[in-house]
Amino acid sequence: MQEGYSLDNAHGGARTVSSWVEGEPKPSFWFGLKVEGAPIAIESWRCSRCGFIEQYAKG
Repeated sequence: MQEGYSLDNAHGGARTVSSWVEGEPKPSFWFGLKVEGAPIAIESWRCSRCGFIEQYAKG
């Protein structure tokens, strides 16, 4: 498994797909976080019976 974090891309109410970025989050004065590397879209799967959710970042 690799260390990483979920990146929140929402700005001004815009709807976007969540993404995962490898490494530790590093603060940025202008942008909140400095993103190094390419973000990978997160896919979510939900069980219709119990509501359990699994998330995957394939890439």
